[in-house]
Amino acid sequence: MSMSWNYTYVVEALESQNPVPGWQESRWLRGQLVMAFDSSLSASIEAGPRIYQLRYSREAGLELVESNGKGEDAQ
Repeated sequence: MSMSWNYTYVVEALESQNPVPGWQESRWLRGQLVMAFDSSLSASIEAGPRIYQLRYSREAGLELVESNGKGEDAQ
């Protein structure tokens, strides 16, 4: 996800997500990107030609679970 050729896609995907009310009004959070997780602490990001599945845990932190090209079957 952080490769230089992919960085712009990831940032654009995070910027295009639904805004969190009040986020940009906070002096500490203004300009920061939001990654929203569901109740199972999972998230997905459609970044350019790829879809990234992520998971967060206290033990391992943020993990890339899966990365697929759009239209590819999940592995």
